[in-house]
Amino acid sequence: ESKVIEKLDTVGKLMATYDRQGISRFDIYLRKVLEAIDPNLASQLIMPTQEATTKEIIETSNDIAKIASGQVVNAPEKGANAQLRLQVLESYIAGSEAIPATDVQERLQSDENFAKRLQTYASQLEFQQTQRQNAKIGQLGTAPGNVPGTSV
Repeated sequence: ESKVIEKLDTVGKLMATYDRQGISRFDIYLRKVLEAIDPNLASQLIMPTQEATTKEIIETSNDIAKIASGQVVNAPEKGANAQLRLQVLESYIAGSEAIPATDVQERLQSDENFAKRLQTYASQLEFQQTQRQNAKIGQLGTAPGNVPGTSV
């Protein structure tokens, strides 16, 4: 059992170091590590991907509702999917083809405090995204590459 955990530890370090295109499945990796330690722990501690996505969308929607009601809301600091939350925010501002969010856009232009609260929330999420990218750059010494290999 400890040999398996040692192997997984090595694999995780290699993934973190050499994954220049962001293709490593750290969610699956974490599940495998926990399963190696205790299979029951894995099922108790890791929520399914769809459940996690739904949770983020609901939390972001609740934050937007609070902001719209006049409350100052800070973006969650840890463990948040900043990219998904920004998409939810963009959808709120843009609306859909069937129901364009012209009322939201009008309010953003006429209600300076509402616009500031929404912008602060978005800026915090963008900052988190940048920090995550900077952490990758710090590990790799350069921005993650997306350059196709050359054939000789």
